[in-house]
Amino acid sequence: MREYEKTHGKLTLTIAKTKEEALDYFMLAGEFQLHRWQDSGSINPFFTSFHISLIKNCLDQRTIELIKINSGNIVIAVMYNFIVGRSVYFYLQGLKYENNPKMKPGLVAHSMISQYYLEEEMAIYDYMAGYSQYKVQMADRSEDLVSIRIQKPYNFYFWAESIVHRLKSYYQKRINQAK
Repeated sequence: MREYEKTHGKLTLTIAKTKEEALDYFMLAGEFQLHRWQDSGSINPFFTSFHISLIKNCLDQRTIELIKINSGNIVIAVMYNFIVGRSVYFYLQGLKYENNPKMKPGLVAHSMISQYYLEEEMAIYDYMAGYSQYKVQMADRSEDLVSIRIQKPYNFYFWAESIVHRLKSYYQKRINQAK
């Protein structure tokens, strides 16, 4: 945080108040993602149109929230969260990376947003599924995610699909253990 403030200026957090502002934040998050991942969901028209519709229909009820983090005049992160009661579920982020390894936009954004939701008296800020080092560093607990698949027996297609999913799960666990 100090590195950002020293380089660009004061850190600020801004909640999208209007649908237009939220849509601008969402599109900016997509631009940031494309700089990092060429296969970002932002290039999928179904994904984009689904979230545009979701933002238009849910922003006023505060079941979703889009947040922009600035350092001075530079946007360093856009975060997209789902809100259910007093629980916040982090869904998507767009981060502006710089060449300076001391500047970690995701850690800064999650730190600021966690503090914001704490002050808003939210009970939970959930990073959701998937392993990431920042989740281990910032979370105070974790829970196992269990997937259950129910399908008809003795169907060759389902059997083959099941084998592929088991192999994928096995190798993903091995990769995560190696980290």
